[in-house]
Amino acid sequence: MRFIGGLIDVSTNIPQYRVVQLPQSGVPYYLPESGGIDLRGYGPSSWLALCNVACDVVLEFSLDNENFYELQGYGIASADFATNKFNTINTTFNLYYARLKVTPASAGGVSLSMVVVKRI
Repeated sequence: MRFIGGLIDVSTNIPQYRVVQLPQSGVPYYLPESGGIDLRGYGPSSWLALCNVACDVVLEFSLDNENFYELQGYGIASADFATNKFNTINTTFNLYYARLKVTPASAGGVSLSMVVVKRI
């Protein structure tokens, strides 16, 4: 199994890592900021979110990279979010296009980090 990491996927020029300073409560943040990450040709993926306040985390899926829908069972409720640790969503199947949606549930966020690891 080969892992693709780094700040930018050189094949698509899409960031695979995003840091938001002073995230606002109730505002959704996405990785990537617009559209989705093309995962066609890749295996399962792992999505990580790190913040000092509880967040709702959802993995969204699309067939056309325009219309995204929440993947049932692939999310973390704010009540289950572990602050100051990477919270992980692992898929067990291949996706077409996907994006991570993270919404801080309370004020006081200092930094929000989001990462995707694509596996071949």
